Amino acid sequence: TTKRLDHEAIPFVPSLLAPIGYAFFGTPRGGCTAKKKLIMQAMRSASPVVLVDNTPNVAKQLSLAVTALRRVYEHAPLSNCRPFLDDSASTALTGTPALQELLQAVSPGKILQYVEDQFDVSGMDNSDKLTPSDIMGLMDFMKRRPQAFREMVCVLDPLMDNMDKAMPQMMAAFTSHHTGLNECNSMGFNHPLLLKAWGLHAKLTRMEVAFRRLLTGTVFLAFLALNMS
Repeated sequence: TTKRLDHEAIPFVPSLLAPIGYAFFGTPRGGCTAKKKLIMQAMRSASPVVLVDNTPNVAKQLSLAVTALRRVYEHAPLSNCRPFLDDSASTALTGTPALQELLQAVSPGKILQYVEDQFDVSGMDNSDKLTPSDIMGLMDFMKRRPQAFREMVCVLDPLMDNMDKAMPQMMAAFTSHHTGLNECNSMGFNHPLLLKAWGLHAKLTRMEVAFRRLLTGTVFLAFLALNMS
């Protein structure tokens, strides 16, 4: 019913127990407003996201875009990404470039053109169509959180994928420890606080050594006193 499925009807906050995951299916035209905004927000917050390919509209567009961008993780990424590289940057890259260099060379316009070539967006609302800024947002997230994007954004094709391939992908997305706004190994930590913590750790270590020596001396003196009495 309407009330039973409302968030207000849940007597606790689900995100306190585990990260909230999302599975996005396509909807007919006008079936759901602001779906693109919801998907992009879920990706930026590094929530587990499953995009079901070959379903209409926003889900299909983003499935194509994400699949194209994920070529940077494949074997021989330079050759796989060559159709999407900027013309000027393409000639400058050789061998096996770093992930950041490869993403810097990817053209958002070519990614968007690929999406539009593969899927007819003429019947979609303008607010749901992908834009160059959406592609740039995905690429920016990949630059900042490469492992989170790789593990937690999953594209499944119900027409082509089998269970043996789909299950590991979904398990990796929903069990990844990269969830949340900050990466576990992010450089956004507080340097003064970290230095203070290490200083306190060193002080406690020195105190532990001093107390151990004091305890050893006390036991030795007590042993001598007992033998002399």
